[in-house]
Amino acid sequence: MKVVRNLVMGLLFFCHTLGWSYTITSSIDEPFGDFLKTTMTVQVDSNPLNTFKIVRIREDRQVHTYHGAIILVPGLLNHFGFYEFTSTGDVEDSIAGYLADRKFDVWGISPRETLVESGECATTDCSVMNTWGLQSLVDDITFIRSQVASVHGSNKPVVGGFSLGAIAALATINAHPNDYKGLLLWEGSLYTTDPAVIQRNAQFCAQMEGALSAGVYYDDQNGPFVKLLAQLAASDPNGMSPLPPFAGLTNRQAFAILFTQNQNAPNFPTDQYVQLNGTALPEVSYKYADETGRIYPSIAQGFADTFPIRTVRDVNCGIAGETTFINNLSAFTGDVLMLKSGRGFGPLMTDLSTLLTSAQIRDDLPANDYGHVERYMHENYVKQLLKPMVKWLKQDVF
Repeated sequence: MKVVRNLVMGLLFFCHTLGWSYTITSSIDEPFGDFLKTTMTVQVDSNPLNTFKIVRIREDRQVHTYHGAIILVPGLLNHFGFYEFTSTGDVEDSIAGYLADRKFDVWGISPRETLVESGECATTDCSVMNTWGLQSLVDDITFIRSQVASVHGSNKPVVGGFSLGAIAALATINAHPNDYKGLLLWEGSLYTTDPAVIQRNAQFCAQMEGALSAGVYYDDQNGPFVKLLAQLAASDPNGMSPLPPFAGLTNRQAFAILFTQNQNAPNFPTDQYVQLNGTALPEVSYKYADETGRIYPSIAQGFADTFPIRTVRDVNCGIAGETTFINNLSAFTGDVLMLKSGRGFGPLMTDLSTLLTSAQIRDDLPANDYGHVERYMHENYVKQLLKPMVKWLKQDVF
């Protein structure tokens, strides 16, 4: 891909509200289909691992007329490529391209951990990851907000995302309720009134805090493992899985078990939570998802290797009752779109809506049998995901 411009800015930004110094060390412009994509590398303080990327996608014109700006935050183990993925080969069918084509100025982040590759910490001191959690992510989003302001002035953006991205956006408007015009909550929550869910997440919270106390600050195994499962299922679906946990199963069945069954793991906040509606045994079947067109290739393109334990701790402890990142939600008076899945965060999001007492909430397309990532993997994802998003942005927000 041709690089249009590579500009090393070397400018130092300091945000007193954050207490961090942020330096944009490079900015690269390149085509994204018919759009212009700018990728900025940001250094936070002096530790080389404290680096993240800002991505901006918009129409490639000298004079721009936007409906508004939106900041998109990816989920756990995802970088911004999650929003750039297209199953048709047309970038306008990606989330970022679809929004840019409809005259939105799309900004986003590839978080710090997505730049750390599996095995890198074997030769690098990665103890700084102990400081990476929801608060550091909120700080980085707040810096991106300052860059949006340099383009859009006093016109407030929307902030939102999928899963952890939705949770980080929620924490951001909790910290800065007057800085955003809208909140896109796509499958994420930090609150429940269900005692069983509270207890489940309290156990996971204790596990994560125990890991942090023992000096375990990151996981760089699960990301590569999921990518390997997807690669094997795509390339040799009927071959027998070489992975010990799935002995006697085909590669396709092994992947389906992970994505269609509930797991006793911190990233499964309820006992009804699944990634996708389907079955693994005796035959693999997905009720809604496009298996070969979206599931496998999107994981290959959008998944990273590493995630910080503190981030997972913050989510589990929040669902278990910690209020650090939700104690000011009543101060937000903007518009909210909740895209729920009944077998994902949906029930928790219904509980969460009771805290957003001053917001205008649109609860669009409630889906009782959808798994957590169903809308994204759906064979008709434009209708299930993109159209409701744009309708809300145009009719309610901007």
